[in-house]
Amino acid sequence: MKIWRINRWFGGLSTGTKLGIDGAFSLGQGLDFKTDPDLLTANYAMAKASSTNVTGLVKWFVQNGTTYYAYADDGKIHSDATSWTSLRTVASSSGQGLEVFNDYLYYAQNAQLGRYGALSGAPAFTDNYQTLDSDLLFHPCKVFLNKLCVGHLRKIGTLDSSSVWTDAAITLPIGWKIKSLEVRGDFLYIGAWKGTAITDYEVGALFTWDGTSTTWNSVEFINESGVNALFNQNDTLYCAAGTRGNLYQVVGGNLVKIKRIPLVGATSTAEIYPGAMTGFNGLLHVGVAGSTTSTTLYQGVYSWGQVEKNYPNVLNFDYPISTGTVTGTGLQIGAVYAASPTKLYVGWKDGADEGIDLISTSTKQSTVILETLIFDGNVPYKKKTFRDIKLICKPLVSGESIVVKYDADRTGSFTTLATLSFATHGAVNERKFSFTSSSGFLKAYELKLRIELVGGSSLVEATVTYTDEEDIV
Repeated sequence: MKIWRINRWFGGLSTGTKLGIDGAFSLGQGLDFKTDPDLLTANYAMAKASSTNVTGLVKWFVQNGTTYYAYADDGKIHSDATSWTSLRTVASSSGQGLEVFNDYLYYAQNAQLGRYGALSGAPAFTDNYQTLDSDLLFHPCKVFLNKLCVGHLRKIGTLDSSSVWTDAAITLPIGWKIKSLEVRGDFLYIGAWKGTAITDYEVGALFTWDGTSTTWNSVEFINESGVNALFNQNDTLYCAAGTRGNLYQVVGGNLVKIKRIPLVGATSTAEIYPGAMTGFNGLLHVGVAGSTTSTTLYQGVYSWGQVEKNYPNVLNFDYPISTGTVTGTGLQIGAVYAASPTKLYVGWKDGADEGIDLISTSTKQSTVILETLIFDGNVPYKKKTFRDIKLICKPLVSGESIVVKYDADRTGSFTTLATLSFATHGAVNERKFSFTSSSGFLKAYELKLRIELVGGSSLVEATVTYTDEEDIV
């Protein structure tokens, strides 16, 4: 008798379906293995925090003290001190950029920079505060060296603390358009792309600027269709580039690919928006995706990072949005923002519905999913007889259950094997189930399991027993 033990899941999402790093799995939705790497349980749930006044895809969040602002692609600016209130609908705007600087909220429109303030007094709106080169998609804004920096087409415009506006503090080479901005150390990093659609070119660029020179300081090119999003997490610069879900880390001025978000599909695209990266509880969090043609990509908020030094950096799909939708071209994640250790906001669009979610501090996700990598016992040429699976869990309480399903030899669908529940089995912490049917035990060359944790249940280990039956022929 041989044993397949499933008790290591801190390897996160694997790009492959069969092989991965120690503890990797093929699909996970809503899993928490970072609080306790030896226990698999549910992450907290997202809950809708906005009302019907949010009618567009939120692309940016910013913060001024305990007041938060959101800017959507329908031109609406929303504020949350206690609840999300719509402050204004800006004309000729698709929510191009947003930032707080020098007691004002600055918002970029198609061809203008507006502002709202002074925030500490009786704020008022001025839509036409400055003129920008027209772009219908993005004018990212970032504070750097006590200046507000605004990307408009290939220029960086700056506004200093004395309200002096410089339309083109630096200008990128012809053809480039600025999409994302981030600060790391003594430099402003500038993510750029070309064309009018994300699929027009297979080239992107990451420029740096020291804030005082009359031109950019350096540039790193990448064979991806644009540097879409940038975020500095613990003095490490990360970026999302192109349309294939690739995540990069800037190492010594070079872009090094660290992970590909799985299941985009061979010919589909996924674009991460520049406002969809944030740092939450020591981990990079990424909103996937701002736009996609993929029907297989799981969408929501992913995390990248490690439990601690001795564990690997891994990718996890932590948070679906509050509607429960996780796939489809009508689902968009526009922005994510961590306002505090207990406040993670997500701007989303799900078909005809739009909203802002806030992570709960008390309610766990009702059902979370682990799908294992395909198991062959390192002898894929031998058929196996799978006999039993033993589940070990924390003692179940009312409403909790664990569902086990399997897919034998890549049929593409799962068959339910058993359900361990409080309603049926009581407050147990273990139970064995057999892979039996009218024809006897399950025989297969390969096996994949799907384990669903319902109602907040927690899994310690699943152990499968099997024997090898046939040699290669």
